[in-house]
Amino acid sequence: MPRRPTPLPASLASSGFTVREARAAGVSLTRLRAADLRTPASGIRHPRGLAPDLVARAGMLGSRHPGAFLSHFTAAAFWILQVEPRTRIERERIDLAVRAELPRPRGDGVRGHRLDLGRDELVTVDGLEVTSPARTWLDLASVGCDVEDLTVAADRLVWTRHPLATVHQLERMLLRHRGARGIRSLRIALDEAIEDADSSRETRLRLCIIAAGLPRPVAAHVVRDPYGRAVATADLAFVEHRVLLEYEGDHHRTDRGQWAHDVDRFNRLQGLGWICFRIGAAQFARPDQVVAVVARALAARTRRGTPGV
Repeated sequence: MPRRPTPLPASLASSGFTVREARAAGVSLTRLRAADLRTPASGIRHPRGLAPDLVARAGMLGSRHPGAFLSHFTAAAFWILQVEPRTRIERERIDLAVRAELPRPRGDGVRGHRLDLGRDELVTVDGLEVTSPARTWLDLASVGCDVEDLTVAADRLVWTRHPLATVHQLERMLLRHRGARGIRSLRIALDEAIEDADSSRETRLRLCIIAAGLPRPVAAHVVRDPYGRAVATADLAFVEHRVLLEYEGDHHRTDRGQWAHDVDRFNRLQGLGWICFRIGAAQFARPDQVVAVVARALAARTRRGTPGV
């Protein structure tokens, strides 16, 4: 019967760690080669069944590259900008950058960069160095993000509930880096960005609707009854036509209280003359069908007139 590996020190057993940290804690090289440990990148281990998130792995890798900091997609994950590479292999790699005068970080699991940074474009959060939110947005254009992704990120940055940057800061970043790769896409994204988008899916649906040539919907529109009382806040609304869309996660179906609230609100909206479309994951997967249904509703309201208007 094979021997069970020696237990790891408590400080290492519940998270990922570097080989240097393990050796300093007295762990042998033989133990670091045991089958119960995974090697996501050279110099890093973590227990099988435990997958440290991207930012945690980035912090461990960064400790092996003096002067390195989180950038690009890894910085986007840190700031929760809701964009990521298209492929699984690319998603598992860590973006580490250094200032332009230093050698580019290299190694397994690392995507290295050299950046010419402005004075306010690198920040330290909980001991971890990462490109600022505005600079991260700029850099995303250089690694293949299209206008839609860049708009998703911009919406998150200027989100009124928890802003990470202002429109002015993003404009200033574009002026400072006029020759940056993807600058045209960044300018279009900034023009499209709004402060009221609550999720990346709302942003993507809004952009799909606009691209189809439909009227530009209003985000976070408050619907009121004839007495001025708020009935609901619609994710996207065509106010003149009284047509609205709401993106609903699975909890709207599985939570009985939420479901009862949704039904009541839906009935009140219908009673006020609104056409309501509820968009779930299945509908979001076919945005062309959503656009077609909404287009028919808008056309019908245009022909017949909008009730109460």
